[in-house]
Order: sequence, then structure tokens, then C-alpha cells
Amino acid sequence: MGQSQEVDWDLIKSNTEMLYHAWPTLVLDLHELNVKNEDILNFSNVLDQVTVSVKQEDKVATLNNLASLYAFLPNYRSQISEDNQSINMDYVKGCVLNSYALLEQGKWDEMQAQLTNATNYFANIMNRVEERNQNQSQISRIYVLLNELNNSINKKQKELFYIKYRNLMEELMNFKG
Repeated sequence: MGQSQEVDWDLIKSNTEMLYHAWPTLVLDLHELNVKNEDILNFSNVLDQVTVSVKQEDKVATLNNLASLYAFLPNYRSQISEDNQSINMDYVKGCVLNSYALLEQGKWDEMQAQLTNATNYFANIMNRVEERNQNQSQISRIYVLLNELNNSINKKQKELFYIKYRNLMEELMNFKG
């Protein structure tokens, strides 16, 4: 969703509707996994906010609401799993997504804070991986990309941030920890 490209609201609306369609089944699954009811209800409320902001085609509100939705994932994972690497990776992705949402509002200092948090969560992953010496190349690449994204904030250039964000998120999504 960079400045140089239009937002595909039809696709986003379609994806939001698919999420709503799947949500009742996901609620049942989350209950079976003993996720706190309050956390499930809060996700549902934020999902409603996403739907409203998408229907209004409000990019800033949609990004903020999607970032809020994503923040539930590490919380859910920590309630059902002890896989600290995956939990930390969820937090890293969440912080990076938050920085992107803040970019649309020009909140450079808050973006910096989010990327500092992402770096701290990623340090937890790096420390564990170094102990086992697995995936070191991919870990190093993500670390470099995370720092490059962080450095782009100092330049306050949205397009540069978009490019580095896209590269980092692609690598994070392909992480095979």
C-alpha cells in the first residue's frame, strides 16, 4: 500500500468478509485451546472496527486497526504454545506492522520506538539461534534488513521506508525458524 500504488479496497473488503466468515470457527478453536474469553471478544471488537474502516476506505484507520488485530497473534500464541521463537517473531512482525501504520500518520518518533521493540524481540531469536547455529544466514539477513528499515526513519522518506519495509516483511514471512 505504498504511495505510488492505489489501495485495492475491493480486495481488502473481500478478505475482510472472508475473515468474518471464518471467525465463528476460529472462535470455537480458540475456546478449545483455552484462550482467554476476553482476548477473543477484544479481537472480535477490533475486527468490527477493521470492517468499518475498510468500508469507509480510510487507509490510516484501516492500517491502525489491522495492526491492532495482528497484536492479538503473539498473545494467542503465548497462551497455547511455549515456542518462544515463534512468539518473539510474532512480536517482531507486529512492531514492524505498527511502524508502517504510524508512517501514514507521520509519527517518525513512534515508528522508531516500534522498530526498537522489534529489534529487542529479534535479539531473543538471534540469541537462541546462535546457540544452535541454525538458520544463521537468514537470521543475519533479517537483522540487517531490520536495521536498514530503522535507519530509513532518520531520512524521513516514505518511499524509502516502503521499499525497505516490503523487503523486511518478505523475509520475515519466509522465516523458517
